[in-house]
Amino acid sequence: MDFVSGVSDTDRAGIEAAMEAAGILDAWVTPDGRLLDTDDTTIVAQDAVPGPALASVLVPAIDPADDHAATLTETGINAVLRAIGLGPNGSTWVDVDGRFAIGVLSGAWHKDSAIYIGEGARESARRGRLADLRSELERLRQARTEFSDWPARQGSPAS
Repeated sequence: MDFVSGVSDTDRAGIEAAMEAAGILDAWVTPDGRLLDTDDTTIVAQDAVPGPALASVLVPAIDPADDHAATLTETGINAVLRAIGLGPNGSTWVDVDGRFAIGVLSGAWHKDSAIYIGEGARESARRGRLADLRSELERLRQARTEFSDWPARQGSPAS
């Protein structure tokens, strides 16, 4: 999936946080109602909500090189996106402030930025993680250098 243009970074983070906390972000999508052979969360397309829906801020982005994604259709994904309200709308919804509801279950979560939805967000998160790993590697190299002569500084063992 990807966000449509014009969705602010703050709203992107809130929507992704709500979807992630609700278990929607990484759920298996089956628009025809089949139960997949998996021990995971499954989304089954239902009727469209009467008001604003995720389809107003998200669009399908199917990777044709991914064998699992190749079984999906834009029509099927859009059906799921139209069934999830944007804001308190229907029994299943997420909001830009990180709140969500799925039937009687509701909650909220916060994150500073979207890192999963959209190729740009994923690439930015990847670059950030690489920078963190480089910093950690440099810290470990410095520690190794600092302690490499530690045995010599301790003197010879007592006899």
